[in-house]
Amino acid sequence: MLLNQQLWSVYQMASNRESIRALLLYDFEEEDTDLGYKFIVICTDPASFFIDLNWVNEIDPVGHIEKERFFYQSSHIYFNCCIIFKTAWSSQFIFIKNDEKSYFFKQSKIIVFIDRDFLIKSERIRIEAMNFGQWKEPPIEVELRALVSDFYEEILQICRLIKQQPFYFTLSSPEFCIEWTIVHFVQWLSYFGVCFSVDELQDINALINSPSKVTEVISFKQLSKYIQLATHLLELYCDYTNYNYQTPQIVLLKEYIDIILRQENVRSEGYKMSLVRVN
Repeated sequence: MLLNQQLWSVYQMASNRESIRALLLYDFEEEDTDLGYKFIVICTDPASFFIDLNWVNEIDPVGHIEKERFFYQSSHIYFNCCIIFKTAWSSQFIFIKNDEKSYFFKQSKIIVFIDRDFLIKSERIRIEAMNFGQWKEPPIEVELRALVSDFYEEILQICRLIKQQPFYFTLSSPEFCIEWTIVHFVQWLSYFGVCFSVDELQDINALINSPSKVTEVISFKQLSKYIQLATHLLELYCDYTNYNYQTPQIVLLKEYIDIILRQENVRSEGYKMSLVRVN
């Protein structure tokens, strides 16, 4: 294990330099290596750490240094320093530019010590979603409007189907993708670094992972919960991106859906009152 003092020295060296945006440690538990530790340093100017080696002396007295430049993916460069310290421990430092990070994230487990710009957490969210075939790139403003329009058109279609065949469709029916719209918004917001409250996470989990969605038919009450959650996530997305998703078509769709839901709510309340009078 890396001694506490050694780890603290590496961390201090990185935290004192604003040009270092992230500091990662590779997990070597299942790998054979001649060096004790491998640090990934994500920074704005990797070459500067080759020119000025003062950062090394801030960690520990140096016995020997080997420096190398490597190419990967044809045109990208990373800078590699293998260091043996006089206090009888060794380490490898790989310096990469902060826009060339994903190549290394796919190679091994990493432990995050510094992540100033939410780079690593965002990339992990994207890679995990890609591994399950669930990732879509966050939409730009024009794409967002098309997505929102499709979402509300599907909601309107479901409203009509509930009125026509109320005992047929469930929330997991393959005809619909409203659930995936919500899942993607959660992924995108998490990728951006938006933090959800405990209540928000509970609401999302209850709606997406509810076992009853497979067996219970869609009701207007359940549909309203999906609309409320999707609208909330959409507003968060627009707040972060400064996008405006409203179009005349979307406004009309939302108004039409609101009218249907209000009518159904009035009808449901009237039905409850009639039951009370009968009893």
